Amino acid sequence: MAAPAAPANLADMVRAQAKHRGDAPAFEFEGRQTTFAEFDVKTNRVANALIALGVKPGERISRQEQRHLLRASDGRDEGQCGDGAGELAAGRT
Repeated sequence: MAAPAAPANLADMVRAQAKHRGDAPAFEFEGRQTTFAEFDVKTNRVANALIALGVKPGERISRQEQRHLLRASDGRDEGQCGDGAGELAAGRT
């Protein structure tokens, strides 16, 4: 049996870890642990929200701290994001 292919991107890595080690901690921040399964759910929500705003795979986004405004790489305003979701990029950079 051939070894599984390496994940193509960060989303694939999180998804694979969630499948095989869902209850294992992915990271800890400010005293709260997040499991791979929880992280997979959260990153999927962010990705779906970005897609709903019109962000396409491979497009770069940024987050402006004071207003939490998402801005696409072409300068369009993409909407408000108050939960920190704009910190993740849509697709690979």
